[in-house]
Amino acid sequence: MNMKQKKSNDIRFLNYFDSEWLKSNNGWYEGLKLYAPSTNNALKATNKTIKDDGTFRERHFLSRLLTISSNIINNWSIERDPSLANARIFATEPKISLELWTSSYQWDTSTKDIICIPNDSSKNIIYQLVT
Repeated sequence: MNMKQKKSNDIRFLNYFDSEWLKSNNGWYEGLKLYAPSTNNALKATNKTIKDDGTFRERHFLSRLLTISSNIINNWSIERDPSLANARIFATEPKISLELWTSSYQWDTSTKDIICIPNDSSKNIIYQLVT
């Protein structure tokens, strides 16, 4: 394969990947954002709830799984009905208390030192924040 064919194949693949995955399946990948944690804790918590309350961590036939899924969705809908007195309201943003904001600000404005600890067993360096 010559260089012109290889470049043509690369471009075709990149176009395919862009159209099939990046544009049509938006959000399937996880990007990198510096200084921000990367977790899927909400997804894992929902999965745990389904396993604990719905399937009881057992495998089911598809027909049974669909029935269980329907029951879970029905129960969640009832629990989150805003007309109920004890409705579980879905949080769209975190609730941060004034106390937490204050302590976070104080920590952020405090003097901090970063120390480097070489790890003898590997070539990695451990960084520790000392306040």
